[in-house]
Amino acid sequence: MEKQLILKELTTIFRTIFEEPTLIIQDSMSARDVEKWDSMNYMRLLSAIENRFGFKFKFQDLSKMKNVGEIISTIESRII
Repeated sequence: MEKQLILKELTTIFRTIFEEPTLIIQDSMSARDVEKWDSMNYMRLLSAIENRFGFKFKFQDLSKMKNVGEIISTIESRII
C-alpha cells in the first residue's frame, strides 16, 4: 500500500478519534500538535489503526512512533 493511501486512511481515523473533522495530518505532527491527543485517545488511535490495517503493533513499534511519519513508516513495514 502506498504512502498516500495510508495517509488518506489515517486522516479519516485521526479525524474520528480526535473529533476534528477538518484535521490535516502531516509527517511531523505529534501529540503536541493535537489538543485531544492524550494517552487514552492514543490507545484508541492505535486500536483503530490495527483494526483498519489488520495487524497488531509490537512493543518495539510503540516505542519508536513519536509522530505521524513514524506511524506511517511502521504501517508500511507491517503490511508489506
